[in-house]
Amino acid sequence: MKVPKIVHISTNDFGGAGSAALRYHEAFLALGYDSEIYITESKRSSVDGTTKIISANNNSLRLKATLRRFLPPKIFSKIRGFVSARSKFSGGKKYLFFTHGESVGQGLSPKLVTEIQQADFLFVHWVAGFASTYDVLEIHKKTGCKVYFITMDMAHLTGGCHYYWSCRGFVSDCSDCPALDFGVRNYAAHQLRAKAINVAAMNASILCCSERITEEAKASAIPYSEYVRLPIPINEQFYAPAATPRVGPFKILTNANDVDDPRKGFNYLLEVLIHLDRMLSGDAKICILCLKSEFFSSIDFKHIEFEEFGFRRGDEQLSDLYRSVNVFVNTSTEDAGPMMLAEALMCGTPVVSFDVGMAHELIREGRNGYLVARLDSKSVAERVFSLYSFGTELFDTPFEIHRQVSEVFSIKSWKDKVSSLVTL
Repeated sequence: MKVPKIVHISTNDFGGAGSAALRYHEAFLALGYDSEIYITESKRSSVDGTTKIISANNNSLRLKATLRRFLPPKIFSKIRGFVSARSKFSGGKKYLFFTHGESVGQGLSPKLVTEIQQADFLFVHWVAGFASTYDVLEIHKKTGCKVYFITMDMAHLTGGCHYYWSCRGFVSDCSDCPALDFGVRNYAAHQLRAKAINVAAMNASILCCSERITEEAKASAIPYSEYVRLPIPINEQFYAPAATPRVGPFKILTNANDVDDPRKGFNYLLEVLIHLDRMLSGDAKICILCLKSEFFSSIDFKHIEFEEFGFRRGDEQLSDLYRSVNVFVNTSTEDAGPMMLAEALMCGTPVVSFDVGMAHELIREGRNGYLVARLDSKSVAERVFSLYSFGTELFDTPFEIHRQVSEVFSIKSWKDKVSSLVTL
């Protein structure tokens, strides 16, 4: 029997969506498939022959890769923020309007189209600035491959934004886009129509990471031929509970580590900590793991301490971080995931989360965590205080929490779902 040729395209292999693309690729390799991934940039110290790095035509992507390679992270971050704030396609960090260059007559990456000579199945991940639906259509016509678009956010469903907040323009035509400056607002409408035409021409399907995104995909004006609920695979070899219960001070890990990203809800996290600080008394202490303690210096906390953990790369380092805390707290106000919820639960760590993204799919109330109404910071604090005061004796064991979530996110579970999608 012929082994299917699987090809993935992604702008990079790091960050949330890039890491998800790499997980797909590595999962296919682990299952014995012939898989390759095409990217413009990698942060891995070394890559094997199944990773193909293609120089992007996009000047911004090339410049960003060069600066990232040679500048210290803090300086690079400041430059990126300065440039993004002045770009007509940035929309600030609220909408993340990164997708541009969609057309029915011209692509973004002819070199990518030339490089891919053979493919039975093409998985299109986060490709902003790297490839357009026209490029994908050209690859489809050349190879005859079946095309799957992968959702980690709304990018494949709109005229350009990755998070739509309350806007429903993607259901019709994306005109008068709130993510863009007034003079170019209808650019999103042109892109949505081009994407709709190209996707229809290739008869592409879409694989959705959550129930919420699945329903939004069906509502989008972009006509996919099939809507499949398929979570991102998580390697249970790394994401598993610790062999022995953790001891030491009560620690919290959170996803709100970017003060400037309104989606991650940093200000709501501050509210949570203020409420929590008032609930604690005496010499009680709770430790927050964070990237920068200076972000919290504006508040004089009496019972909240901060411990910087630095950037973690790779599944091994990330899973160690989840196992080092008592609870993971998610204050995202707009999110397709976050994947950190599933990763924490795979490590047996309880979660407390606003009701966003896939939280309602993952949380079993009072058994592996608590689901709180969106923006209700005080209730999040009350749930964390309860865990601090009474522990998790009434919760499922870490290994049971892991087992329940791995039924959805493990590579084995993912294999059972994806095998029928890549059958010749």
